[in-house]
Amino acid sequence: MIKLFSWLLKRFLTAFAFLVLVQLATYILGLNLILSGYESDMLGRYERIAAEIILQPESGQLLTLPGNGPFFVYSTEKALIFTSRGKGKSIQESELKPVHHEGKLLGYFHAGELGFADNQANRVFLISIIILSALAVILSLVIGFLAALFSSRRMAKPIGLLRGDIHDIRSLKIIDARSFDINELTEMSEDVSEASRTLNAQDEYKRQWLRDLAHDLRTPLSGLKSQLEAMADGVLEPSPERFKRHLLEIERLENLAASIGELTAVESRDDIEKSKIDSEKFIKQLISPWEHKLQQSNIRLETEIDSTSFEGDEQLLLRAVGNILSNAVKYIGDGDFIKIRLSDTAIIISNNGPDIPEQQRELIFTRLYRGDAGRTSPGSGLGLSITREIVQLHGGEVRVEALGPRGASFIINLP
Repeated sequence: MIKLFSWLLKRFLTAFAFLVLVQLATYILGLNLILSGYESDMLGRYERIAAEIILQPESGQLLTLPGNGPFFVYSTEKALIFTSRGKGKSIQESELKPVHHEGKLLGYFHAGELGFADNQANRVFLISIIILSALAVILSLVIGFLAALFSSRRMAKPIGLLRGDIHDIRSLKIIDARSFDINELTEMSEDVSEASRTLNAQDEYKRQWLRDLAHDLRTPLSGLKSQLEAMADGVLEPSPERFKRHLLEIERLENLAASIGELTAVESRDDIEKSKIDSEKFIKQLISPWEHKLQQSNIRLETEIDSTSFEGDEQLLLRAVGNILSNAVKYIGDGDFIKIRLSDTAIIISNNGPDIPEQQRELIFTRLYRGDAGRTSPGSGLGLSITREIVQLHGGEVRVEALGPRGASFIINLP
């Protein structure tokens, strides 16, 4: 906290000092330009007076000089023509200014008050301006220091609180949003709070998934163990039927392990290799493993192709759509239908099987979730989770909608 406050204070002071220096430099430059302009104006006025005196010597006594200092006019031979005070014997030649008229050199002049500071009253005024400016700079620095001190404290406290909140996210604490005087910090606190809740929900989801996975593994393994122990003790007869059931259970566990491995592999991928996929070829590959089952169950399959090709990873999309098709074949009955519609941006799989309740339409895509119809049927409960991961990997989305009074449509939208 102290380090943060010191860092902010140094930055504020540095910025304010730089601003004061820039303003001071601008002021000095402006004052210098004003003084230079004043001297140039006085130089021009004295030169015009000197030219008038050289051209009309009798007019010298009638002219009003712009300053109170001594004024001398000389000929081209540097002989004194006019003086307002004394004889100008102490004037050096290097101090003389030329007098020109219509491009000709008429003579020279010397004025004692060309510069603004050459006049006593002007010098007093200039010194007063400099003193006031110095006081203003000192006062600005003091005010800047106090403002930097206040701003640093005002920002250091909320930033310190936000830093602590971000640190608490590591321990998966839920952070409540804070309200600060600075809107941007309030918005940042809201983002931190939302991130903490998201991470906490993901952690809880992971824990629940592990609990469900442990249950799905422990229950059949416990059943197998008790059955095998009973057969070993002679309580149960080791009949072919029992071995067949046990082999089916082991096969289900193998499928579950394979699905977990596949889901993990899909989740760990950052990108995919997209290519142009032939629509007709894709449909043939998709339905080929199910043709015999469809004929046996008297299930009518309809296909509709709206585009000759689409973009994506062919093998991954076959797996994603195949999971949906597998569930449709599993749950619909004799004489029902499945319709697959394919376009360049969407794949829709519809069936008139059992309706999926609205409250379950999002849950069916979570890991190991099995609806009412799925609890009594074989499966790992990971198929639709894999489907969603594959679709999201393509930058798309998948959802399920009701199909009339009975059935459901799974809609995969691709970018």
